[in-house]
Amino acid sequence: MEDYLEQKEDCKRESENASEESREKAAKDKATAEDMRHKATESLSETKTRAGSDLPKKKRKHNGNNTLKHLRQASDRECELKKQELEFKMEQKKSAAAQQTLMLQQMKNQQEQFKTMLQSQALHELLKERN
Repeated sequence: MEDYLEQKEDCKRESENASEESREKAAKDKATAEDMRHKATESLSETKTRAGSDLPKKKRKHNGNNTLKHLRQASDRECELKKQELEFKMEQKKSAAAQQTLMLQQMKNQQEQFKTMLQSQALHELLKERN
């Protein structure tokens, strides 16, 4: 009889253990199913956060100081280049004006020489006619 009672208690314990395991397995399956449903419905950003994604974070926008500094430097360089070009053009104009003045002077000298030569020829012919 003691064996029978002992067997009955063992059976009862086994069935309790089996039902406990069954409940634990059911709870575990339920938690797994709920986790899967949650993962399926979460947004991409939540997935990345959950996965601990190693994607680089967006860089912070800098205030415009560097950009303004660069633009000022570029503007200064451009202004300096324009100033140099203007000076070069002015020198070219001065040089061209000096050349033109020189050519005009040479033309005047040639005209004077030609006029003098014509006068001397005319004088020479007059002297020939008189002789």
